[in-house]
Amino acid sequence: MTCAHRESPGPADADVEIHLAGLPESNQSNPVYLHFWAPRKYSQYKPLESPVGCMVYRDMLEAHPKYWDSDFNGGNVKVSGSGKAVIRVRAPSTYFVWRYIAIPQIRLRLCHPGVRLHYKPPDATIYFGVNGTWVTSDSKAHSIQVSTAAPYADRQVKQLDEEPQGPKPVARVVGVFPITATTIIPLSDREALINASRDALSLAALEYSPVYTCFLLGLFYDHTSEAECVEQCPANSEPAYGQCSRAASEATDTSIMAVWKLEVSCGSRVWCLPDSNRTLHMARLAVASHLAIPFQEVQVRISFTKTSSRRLLDLTNIYFKAMVNTRRLKQAHGARLLGMLIANVEFARELLDVDVRRIEILGDVPAGQQRIMEMNELNDPYSPAYQELRPIPKEKSSDKIFGIFTPGLLFGISGGFVVFASILGILFFFWRRKKARQAHEARAQERSQQNKNSIEENGKEAEEADVQIF
Repeated sequence: MTCAHRESPGPADADVEIHLAGLPESNQSNPVYLHFWAPRKYSQYKPLESPVGCMVYRDMLEAHPKYWDSDFNGGNVKVSGSGKAVIRVRAPSTYFVWRYIAIPQIRLRLCHPGVRLHYKPPDATIYFGVNGTWVTSDSKAHSIQVSTAAPYADRQVKQLDEEPQGPKPVARVVGVFPITATTIIPLSDREALINASRDALSLAALEYSPVYTCFLLGLFYDHTSEAECVEQCPANSEPAYGQCSRAASEATDTSIMAVWKLEVSCGSRVWCLPDSNRTLHMARLAVASHLAIPFQEVQVRISFTKTSSRRLLDLTNIYFKAMVNTRRLKQAHGARLLGMLIANVEFARELLDVDVRRIEILGDVPAGQQRIMEMNELNDPYSPAYQELRPIPKEKSSDKIFGIFTPGLLFGISGGFVVFASILGILFFFWRRKKARQAHEARAQERSQQNKNSIEENGKEAEEADVQIF
C-alpha cells in the first residue's frame, strides 16, 4: 500500500471538519500524505462541545472498522506546500481500554516516500474534550496544530432507515468526570462517566502495545518468532505472564544492566517527555522483545542533566538505564544482548520519542541527576490491564486421549498393568502347579484305594472258592 492509496478527505456524511496546520510541507519530489482514522459512528452527539452522548464499545478492536468497510471513519489527504490539510470525520464513538474509557479521538499518521507503513504507530492524536480539541503528538510531529474545528457544512445526510454496522456498543457517556484521574468504570454499567481532561492517563501505551492486542484476541504474545499472536507457545519457548519467552535456564535470578547517554533536543518544549508513562512502558516492552523475555522482568529508568556545552544550550543529556532480573539468561550472554538494544540514533528516537542527536553507552549513570523517573512491575499503571486479560496455557489436545489421559499417565498405567499381569501370571502358575500336584495325589490315592479294594475282593473270592472246594 502506497501513501496515496485510497485518497479521500473523509466520509461524505461527516459531522466535523478540521483544518490542520504545522504539518511537514509537501512538494513534488517529496509528497507528504496524512492518513487519519477514528472509531465508527453509532449515535449522534456534538463532539465539539462535549463527549456526553458518545457510545462506548467494549474494546478498540470492536470500535474501529477496517479501512475497506463502508462505515470506515477516516481518509487520506495530501498535505499542501504550506503544511496544511483539511480532514472530515463522523462523530466518533469511543471504547474501553481495560476499565478506562478513551477520550473520543482521531489518529493521524504522516506518510512520505521511504516510510514503512506496516505497524507504524500514529504520529499525533486529536482529542475531543469539553468545548475544545487538542493535539498530542510525538517529537517528529509536535508542531501539528488545529486551526479550526467546526460542524461540516456540506454534510450529506444518510437515509434514516440505515442501521449502524458492526458490533454494538456496551455503554453510553452520560457525564464528564470533573477530577484529573481517569474514571474506572465496570464493563457491566450501561452508563458511564468519562475523564476528558488533558492530563488524564494516556491509553495509547495499551492501544499500541502488541502484547495487549494479542491478549484482547485471547492469544499469547510470542517473543521468540515473528508470528506475534499465537494460540499456543512454540515448543522451544516457555509461557510466562501470557508471553512466549525464553525457557528458564538458571537456578536463581540473574541481574543485567545497561546504560546509555543520549544527547537530545527538546526544542521549545519545557519537558522532554510529555507522556512519561507511555514512554517508560513502551521502553519496557522494547527491552523485553529484544531479549525474548516477559516485560514483567524488566525495569527502566530515565534521568536528566543539562549539558555543559555553551554552544548547544538547547541540548539535554538523558541517561536511559535498563535493568533485568531473570532466570532466562546467563550473565555474560544477557549483558552482551542488552548492550545491543540501542544500535543507532534512529532506534533511540523511536524508543524514547525524543529528538536524539547522539548516543553513548556507559557503565552506569553518573551521580547528581536533576530528575529521575523509573518504572517497574510494581508502579507501572498499565500492568493491571495485562494481568486481567492475559491468557492461561492450555494442555495440548494431542497430549490427551479421549480428553482424559496424557501419554505419561497412560505409560504409567500400562506399566502398572504389566507388573500386575506378571504377578497374576506367577500366582496362576504356582496355583496351577498346586492344583496339578493335588490332582496327581488324589489320583494316586484313588489308584491305591482301587488296588486295595481289588486285593480284598480277590481274597474274598479265593476264600469263597476254598470253602466251596472244601
